[in-house]
Amino acid sequence: MAPLCILLVGGLIASAILVVRGNKSVSPSVVLDCRAVNKTEDFECWRVRFESQVMAGQTMQAFEEAKKAYEEIQYVKTNCHQLAHVIGRASGKKHGDVAKAYAEGDNWCWSGFYHGVMESIAGELGVEKVLADINKICTDLRKKSEYSFDH
Repeated sequence: MAPLCILLVGGLIASAILVVRGNKSVSPSVVLDCRAVNKTEDFECWRVRFESQVMAGQTMQAFEEAKKAYEEIQYVKTNCHQLAHVIGRASGKKHGDVAKAYAEGDNWCWSGFYHGVMESIAGELGVEKVLADINKICTDLRKKSEYSFDH
């Protein structure tokens, strides 16, 4: 488990710093309905919506909505992995801990959620801290018997 975590963290360091630092924070009270405002092909609308839901403690609702939209909206189907990253990054930001964030995860759309969590955690820690603490970042995962991800 540790070597896989190390590879995942190492592979995400560069993208995490760019993605997390580039994201704008959203107030949890802002939950746009991308369908209602005719922005179903607007990534930023979905990002704001899903991030807001997670920050408001509605991670499962964000997944449910994403899965439903996946079945109905081609744009969401095409971008589902990156949208799952959005949900994961928000969870990582909210919890600040890999194991706590992973506990509310879902492997929908090629485990994008878990990738997003690692991007968020690595981006918040920064390169030096990630490199120094790489063996500690996933310590709490070793205590869990299973997660719904496959890497």
